[in-house]
Amino acid sequence: MSMTFREKSLWITLAGLGLTFGGYFYSAHLTSLHLPVEKDLAPHHAGLFIGATAVLVLILVAGHIVIAVFDRRTEPDERDRSIELRAGNYGAFVLATGVFFALCAAVVTEGNAIMAHVLLGFWVLAEGVEIVCQLALYRRGA
Repeated sequence: MSMTFREKSLWITLAGLGLTFGGYFYSAHLTSLHLPVEKDLAPHHAGLFIGATAVLVLILVAGHIVIAVFDRRTEPDERDRSIELRAGNYGAFVLATGVFFALCAAVVTEGNAIMAHVLLGFWVLAEGVEIVCQLALYRRGA
């Protein structure tokens, strides 16, 4: 069974999220090892985030151009919408859990750095869960 345009798009998005925000969190961790403990977000965090977002956009645009050249896109049908809705429920649960943990982190830590990174991390995780669920549902033929 060959992959549809939508499945290829999901794989590109998952890879892009993993590469860019994996790199963001790795870089944020490395820079925090060499700097004094920060309670609030620093300008270098904003630069890392903007850089990661720019790289993500470039990966997504280039990847979608490549698959658009080799595969024709079809309009989403009822099955696509059903899969998106079901997977979105799982992603929303992960995101809500992340908001809870970020609020807990805000209560027990000083500053906003931990809370912001917990929120960003769970947002990326929620997107990843949603994409993986969609891919699993497409493979299962749901």
